[in-house]
Amino acid sequence: MLAASIMRLHLLGEIMLKQLTYASRANRVMNIMDMNDILKISRANNAALGITGSLCLHDDMFVQQLEGAVSVVDALYERIVQDPRHRDATVVVMSDIPRRRFDQWSMGLLVEDQDNRYIFDKHSPTGKFAPFTMGVANSRAFFSEIRDHTRWIS
Repeated sequence: MLAASIMRLHLLGEIMLKQLTYASRANRVMNIMDMNDILKISRANNAALGITGSLCLHDDMFVQQLEGAVSVVDALYERIVQDPRHRDATVVVMSDIPRRRFDQWSMGLLVEDQDNRYIFDKHSPTGKFAPFTMGVANSRAFFSEIRDHTRWIS
């Protein structure tokens, strides 16, 4: 119900959208079952809140882009910061947006593997995945490329 209300307000131009990208470090090694659990819960919760986005994992580092109503994104990020599965959550990019980049997904998940490793490294200033220092241009390029050219876990 809340998601439908948020979408209706957005279509009427009555809601401001925010895009927040953050990086963090996993507190332990995350396996595919852990990531599938995160994905399942995130998709259900995000759909109810009108949040869209993408979560990526490379080695022990997460980088996630969230999109939605300003107050909802802010509240979700505060919850994420408190999640014991990770630490050092740092906002990399935050901006108002005219439309969603991940409008078809409540949450996409990409875990680094041999086939996509180059994408993680390509968009970091050092040539090695460094989500904490990606900056605006690299962050946007990274999420655009993975949205358009990668195989997602579903």
